[in-house]
Amino acid sequence: MTSSGLLIAGVGLPGVGKSTLLAALAERNSWQRFVEPEEALWPQAARDHSLAGVFTALTWFRAMRVANLYAAARARQAGQIAMIDSYYDKLMTYYIKEPQMDWLVSPDDPYYDLLFQMALTDHFYLPTADVIILFTATFEDWERCIKARQRQLDVERVFPRAFPFQDHLRRAVRQESAWNGSRVVVFENQFGSIERAVEDLAAQVAAAL
Repeated sequence: MTSSGLLIAGVGLPGVGKSTLLAALAERNSWQRFVEPEEALWPQAARDHSLAGVFTALTWFRAMRVANLYAAARARQAGQIAMIDSYYDKLMTYYIKEPQMDWLVSPDDPYYDLLFQMALTDHFYLPTADVIILFTATFEDWERCIKARQRQLDVERVFPRAFPFQDHLRRAVRQESAWNGSRVVVFENQFGSIERAVEDLAAQVAAAL
């Protein structure tokens, strides 16, 4: 396993278990981890998109994620291994205009084109991960993970409409790897023992470093 600085980013369907597994992996290896706040700490406009529109919610989440990405990049520059549990802003340009993405933002939204331009700019200017961990799951395992998480936004906007997003993410990660040279780990999460999943994930990540 490398001793030089690295930035490792996790991506996957909302609720697929990436934050839980990355937290355990970071603790296991004493790596730095930068995460979004839990739902209880979100502003009301982020939880209820009807209050101020999807653009307001998405840009709030973006502010949290981008701050973490830059913090992780600084840690990498200092020779540390840092992890972030979402890489959506760097990848969004690949999938925002794909079919069945209206669960995230509708093409009819007045800010839709602006979001695409932001995504395009983010892709070119945000720090690039050295390793991308793509978390996947069967629909049945994803459903069980979603129900275990008990997040209201999942019920209202995400499940089950977001499942096609998994294929879009898979293509996005493949394209990003070809574009920026990021190494890719594809980890299929199965609902069950976290300890066992972390063991399997740690082995796959170690092989990629």
